[in-house]
Amino acid sequence: MILKKCRVCNSSKLIKVIDLKKQPLANNLVASLNKKTKLYPLKIFFCKNCKNSQLSEVVNNKILFNNYYYKSSISLTLKKHFIESINKYIRRFKLNKNSHIMDVGSNDGIGLLPFKKKNIKNLYGVEPAKNLSKITRKLNIKTYNSFLNSKIARKNINKFDLITASNVFAHVNKIKSLTDNVAKMLKKNGIFIVEVQYLPRMLIDGSFDNIYHEHVNYWCLTSLEYFFKINKLLIFDAELINTHGGSIRVYIKKKNNLDQPIRKRLKNILIFENKIGIGNKNLFKNFKKKIEDRKIKLKKKIHSLHNKNNYLVGYGAPAKASTLINFFNISKYIYYIKDDNPLKNGKFIPNTNVEILNKFKKNKIDAILVFAWNYFDEIKKKNKKITKKFIKVF
Repeated sequence: MILKKCRVCNSSKLIKVIDLKKQPLANNLVASLNKKTKLYPLKIFFCKNCKNSQLSEVVNNKILFNNYYYKSSISLTLKKHFIESINKYIRRFKLNKNSHIMDVGSNDGIGLLPFKKKNIKNLYGVEPAKNLSKITRKLNIKTYNSFLNSKIARKNINKFDLITASNVFAHVNKIKSLTDNVAKMLKKNGIFIVEVQYLPRMLIDGSFDNIYHEHVNYWCLTSLEYFFKINKLLIFDAELINTHGGSIRVYIKKKNNLDQPIRKRLKNILIFENKIGIGNKNLFKNFKKKIEDRKIKLKKKIHSLHNKNNYLVGYGAPAKASTLINFFNISKYIYYIKDDNPLKNGKFIPNTNVEILNKFKKNKIDAILVFAWNYFDEIKKKNKKITKKFIKVF
């Protein structure tokens, strides 16, 4: 589906700001090298009206999410993040064993299990990937194997004290429909918490590998605030967090909920975004320059290792690895990628011959190229006996 109007505000004031050419679907890992990989345009357009950035073309959700190889609980860093966050939610919003909680895009249950361990039993997951919803059900957590839809909402009107959506808002094309359904399911004083990758951080850091076809929206607080206001919800608090290379967490309430005052740090983030100039052409122009600079520097390092006959392997095969390997055209220098997720073992990075393995081969490894750079410290610590040389792609 080709974008003609902004999916947030329906404006036609769209300008192309980033073009990564045609790319494969990053998480559709290939089981055989004989299978031809389809390529799709990967372009971002910016809306002058609401300040949302978004992909120009959207791939069918059934192709992207029917079976999904990303398993959140593999990362110790991410598990710790959810445990700490959930403990904070329980204290702040006075949740108890009778509270009703839903996690939209529940993956393998990482955002619900810490509630269960606190004896909160009324837990619900919504997860479209069949393989992942099965994992959550094995935890005895009721899980809808579906995208959030009106049928689920009708079954759960005014039911939930808390609904969470972690790294979901980037993935949803029909974002208004999802939000309408959430609003129907929230109690009058219920809270909706969204975590999503933060566009300004991506632009400042030059981390273009966070761009791939699953991420149809690239949010800042300005665009999030606009979106929720026109959909009769209100952000009352926001904070910047470190997950996924830089994210924002927003706390949302119904407009008639008087229990939650507006926090000052919300205003401070909006001031920051205004200062850096969200939508300023120079911000995106500098971003493109950073991509080119990183390409030159990384390829220089890799060529140096290759010329010395060094044995180079990758570590981590998240979606961002596909974007970087394909756009920088470096697959021929990487012998294989080690990844801890058993679902990815024996698969190949799409449009390359780079195999993903659960274990290191016996060959001596001279250097590890860390594609999962947001977990760099965790990976380095865990594998320090393998090699002394770790290269962070960002």
